[in-house]
Amino acid sequence: TSKLILLVLLFLQSNEKESLKRKTDELDILLKRYPKFIGVDWKFRVITKNLPAYFTYEDYIYIPYHKIDTIGKSTLLHEKVHILQRIYKEEFDNYYLDILNYESKSVELSKKWQDLFLINPDALDINWVFKENGKYYLPLLLKSFKRVVILLKLNKDGTYITTDEVYDFNDFNFFNNYLQFMSGLYNPNELLAEMITSFILEDYNNKSLTQFLKQ
Repeated sequence: TSKLILLVLLFLQSNEKESLKRKTDELDILLKRYPKFIGVDWKFRVITKNLPAYFTYEDYIYIPYHKIDTIGKSTLLHEKVHILQRIYKEEFDNYYLDILNYESKSVELSKKWQDLFLINPDALDINWVFKENGKYYLPLLLKSFKRVVILLKLNKDGTYITTDEVYDFNDFNFFNNYLQFMSGLYNPNELLAEMITSFILEDYNNKSLTQFLKQ
């Protein structure tokens, strides 16, 4: 574990611990009907470094210390879904393939994109691609937090490599049903985390999600 990361819940102010517990208790009331969430504890680690984002690793949600007071229930739920994605990896992967219509391909990033793309602990597998008009494309998140869609080229060995042709998400019919979840579109882990959060907190109606979460 990085020296920058400390398990410091014991050292939080009582009001900070109470705020986290209140929010997670309220979420647990909503989540008790969904078997995938039952029995998965809320576990936190607080980061002393001033990072801009939350993330998960193993079964912990990492929270920058300066965001303890402001973290909302939607963020907590989104991050917990990422933990479930590790626990139920095969089931989630099948959902990406069968319902969201992503495909899993062996993808090599060119030097340009290796330098530019942002490693996301919640979506380490960047090999989720989609096909449209007979071509394969890779949605990718960059270090600038810009989201791009990159055309892929087939190698002789059957793998794919990124080209320099870049597109916007709005250029593709593939994303038409999910544009309301724009920030998560670049990776199915992020997309489904946002879909489930909206499904539970905002009455987003989705029959496949209903079946998936109640299994």
